[in-house]
Amino acid sequence: MCSALGAGTRVSAESAGLLATLLESDRADCLVPLGEQIADDGLARLARLVLLDRAQNSRDPQARAQAEWMLRYRLPDHDVPKLAESLDVAGRRLQNRSRKLPEAFAVYAKALAVGRF
Repeated sequence: MCSALGAGTRVSAESAGLLATLLESDRADCLVPLGEQIADDGLARLARLVLLDRAQNSRDPQARAQAEWMLRYRLPDHDVPKLAESLDVAGRRLQNRSRKLPEAFAVYAKALAVGRF
């Protein structure tokens, strides 16, 4: 379903997956790997929404189990404050792109102080 929405258009795979949630929620299991990627990118809030949708609405037991596993073991069991999530993303960029480890550590410390990761 997700690839059909993005075929022949300028819609990204991420946008197509999120549109699939709205248009064909019962057939949007491509959101499970997308949710994993979103979580890996540090966007815990959006990843939780995407994976909760699949855990609740997927017809495929394997996709449902994978979404539930991600929710249980890779994401916090609570909503993360927007500021904490933004600081986490900034820390990741400082660490991985700019290689500014002391600055990244300081930003991570602020993220932990703002919200529970």
